[in-house]
Amino acid sequence: MPNVEALQDSEHKEHYELLRIFSFGTYNDYVARKDELPELTPQQVNKLRKLTVVSLALRFKNIPYDTLMQDLDVSTVREVEDILIDTIYSGLIQGKLDQKLRCFVVKYAVGRDTRHEYIDDMIQKLTTWKEQSVEICEKINTILTLAEKQQEDEKTREEGIRTKIASRASERGKGFASSGAGLRPGEDFALYAEAGPRRGAPSKQRMHSMGRKGRIQSSMTIPSHGQHHGAQRKRPMQTSRPGFKQHKKHQHRSINPNPAVSELQRTRQRLPIYAHRSKIIEAVNDNQVVILVGETGSGKTTQIPQYIWESDRAHARVAITQPRRVAAITVAQRVCEEANRGPLGDSVGYCVRFDDTTSKNTRLKFMTDGMLVREALLSPTLERYSVVVLDEAHERTLQTDILFGIVKRAMRKRKDLKVVVMSATLDVALFKRFFQDFKPAVIQIPGRMFQVDVFYTAKTQPDYLDSALVAVLQIHLEEKTSNGSILVFLTGQEDIETLETLLEEYARSLPADALKLMVCPIFAAMPREQQMKVFEPAPAGVRKVILATNIAETSITINGVRYVVDTGLVKQRSFVASSGMEMLQTESVSKAQAWQRTGRAGREAPGICYRLFPEETFEQLPERAIPDIQRVSLEVVVLQLKIMGIDDALAFDFIEKPLKTSLVKALEKLYALGALDNKGKLTTLGRQMAGLPVEPMYAVMLLKATELGCAEEALSVVAMLSVESIFYSPRDKKAEAAQSRARFVAYEGDQITLLNVFNGYIQCGSKQRNKWCRDHYINHRAMTRVESVRLQLKGYLEKLELPIDTSFPDIDPLRKSIVAGFFLNTAMRSVAEGLGGSKTAYKTMCGRSEIVKVHPSSSLFMRNPPPKWVVYNELVFTSKHYIRSVLVIEKEWLVELAPTFFAKKNNTDK
Repeated sequence: MPNVEALQDSEHKEHYELLRIFSFGTYNDYVARKDELPELTPQQVNKLRKLTVVSLALRFKNIPYDTLMQDLDVSTVREVEDILIDTIYSGLIQGKLDQKLRCFVVKYAVGRDTRHEYIDDMIQKLTTWKEQSVEICEKINTILTLAEKQQEDEKTREEGIRTKIASRASERGKGFASSGAGLRPGEDFALYAEAGPRRGAPSKQRMHSMGRKGRIQSSMTIPSHGQHHGAQRKRPMQTSRPGFKQHKKHQHRSINPNPAVSELQRTRQRLPIYAHRSKIIEAVNDNQVVILVGETGSGKTTQIPQYIWESDRAHARVAITQPRRVAAITVAQRVCEEANRGPLGDSVGYCVRFDDTTSKNTRLKFMTDGMLVREALLSPTLERYSVVVLDEAHERTLQTDILFGIVKRAMRKRKDLKVVVMSATLDVALFKRFFQDFKPAVIQIPGRMFQVDVFYTAKTQPDYLDSALVAVLQIHLEEKTSNGSILVFLTGQEDIETLETLLEEYARSLPADALKLMVCPIFAAMPREQQMKVFEPAPAGVRKVILATNIAETSITINGVRYVVDTGLVKQRSFVASSGMEMLQTESVSKAQAWQRTGRAGREAPGICYRLFPEETFEQLPERAIPDIQRVSLEVVVLQLKIMGIDDALAFDFIEKPLKTSLVKALEKLYALGALDNKGKLTTLGRQMAGLPVEPMYAVMLLKATELGCAEEALSVVAMLSVESIFYSPRDKKAEAAQSRARFVAYEGDQITLLNVFNGYIQCGSKQRNKWCRDHYINHRAMTRVESVRLQLKGYLEKLELPIDTSFPDIDPLRKSIVAGFFLNTAMRSVAEGLGGSKTAYKTMCGRSEIVKVHPSSSLFMRNPPPKWVVYNELVFTSKHYIRSVLVIEKEWLVELAPTFFAKKNNTDK
């Protein structure tokens, strides 16, 4: 019978090489893709199939087929082959074994068992499966029970919220009455009339009293049942709040639109910025730098690039940067539609990471700030552009701050290069000071802003999602005469999906006379097609509820918003220089961010903003957010500056200097990764890292994988980690989703789990992938993006002329390549007093040690016993300190791959 030694036979060598050209190298893959591949003879196909089984048998350590046949209780080699293939690649044994043994094999295959990591142990244990399968089945049941309990807990929580809401109907006429009588904002939200020039300085005329429990309850007299509710609302007389100036309709129209022009052109002409068109074009022609301050709704983002192009169609080539990919894409699509000069990608296009629609004909190129920085690495003077527009400059992202220095250097060498800095805030002194040598022109464009009433809660909210849910429902049932959209600011995807589920559940039980609810989430990781839905108008009789991250503060404009619910929170990365770690944590917004959020309610009509925090909390917020350059890790910045020939990062002309401690830590980290030599100069590895559009750690991982012969697998893992929302769990099928996900779970950790998912997705064939994703509760759009990201990353490696091989089926080379990139993120199992003595606690090994736990979403969360040594991709600070994307490693690999940091005689694990 053939065994693993057959790989050495000359008969199989040809076909062994043939296997390597496939993403998996399996017979199943050939069958799925045979229409796309060269035709094989029947003899070659047969040998390919046999060799597939031989390759799979690598995990079975030379066990002959006759032994397998006996242990698996089958009579033919073909049946053995079928079982092996199904076990390895599907995690199931379809119709071959009874249920108990199937559970045992599944759990062994996905790595939940507590014995050894290789499947040869599975074969050795098959003869005693009767006793051992009981334990494995119990583990499966535990997983399913936990999933079911989570579902029950959510139902209990919802019932609690529903009870709270219902109880208010009987409290002095407050709350959501079953008849549809609405609550009014009041008892918990205070509306202040504000006068005077100081922003955020409300007068002490209190319009409503604060209610208990921090909920939005009415303290006004609610009409008795049957009275007209909408006529009873009273609004205070107010002078306009700075930044929220109320205009009459005729003030918005600067010209009488020509009825012959298209509706799009009439829309353009109605924008406040249109009246200043000539002045803007003149300023750009006469000055090298123009600073343009445009309030929300002025039209600066879509119109300025078109004005520049229209004034010089023959020569203008304009780069327009945005901090976020969603904004770059949506603005490009809108401008392309307005310009009406060909499809997207011709005269107007966008370029974001892993997605470039531009061509040689493109005159208006919308891009993320990071993409223009990458272009500057090859062309420091930005030769291909006549004008660079830096939009949303007030956000002060890391790449935007680098761009300020880059364009300033380029302008000194190119007098013909024009720069337009656009900001939504009035604080432009910093920009004027930075460009003072060029005597910048400053233009202020008034926005189309109506009065916005602001409400606060009486107390800090213990559960901001609960409060947001109540606020949305109260607004919806109270404001029956308006179908204005509600915009809710949340911290991230998890919060958005949770609130989306709750709102959709409540929407099914709304009163018959209430408007229907249409929930539209938007966050950066969403597929583009889904993001576009948020810009579509709501159908008649439907109110749109937009659940968004801070992406909706200024980067995108959503029409129809009348109500804003602001949690006052934002999730962002922060670098702690003392520990050398970057953490993802939830923080309070600044006052400037809070006012930007408020302003989204007053673009088209008077609006209301509900802040889910007390006024005292608002007064304590910082005036503006700390810029990224002083908050996040700077390895990318240092690497980019080194490529541009700037060895001393502090000598670079930053708009605001970064912290010296952060720069020192960045230099140390790049040296540890091998990007810099002991003199701080770029190494060959460092130059290769700079050529990859990924974070330095991922770049090292990919480059090491080319050395270890596992680049194919590494590309798949990095692509999967670059895309969020791979898995989804329908609210009513959480247990089924958890069970389906268990098929992919790898004993070795999350990265290998993701590799299993990608392999399964590719193996099923292009025509079946959509159905496969539905069956396995996997986001098909996300997987399509993974394919695109992987293909582009592979192209970068090919440009570097690096070998792209596969180590299939051995995954240790892949694990080692991950360690090579992430060894600074090593953690050792530790009994931590701070975590209740839990054996699942870990201590980080580099910098200041932190006690952390494996995140509940990790495939290693329930592993028992937990592995002793792991590396992780991300540190998350929420109510606890978690590590995410965790991989099991061998301690010896640290010494092998990072000898500078880990001595051979390391006694820390004693």
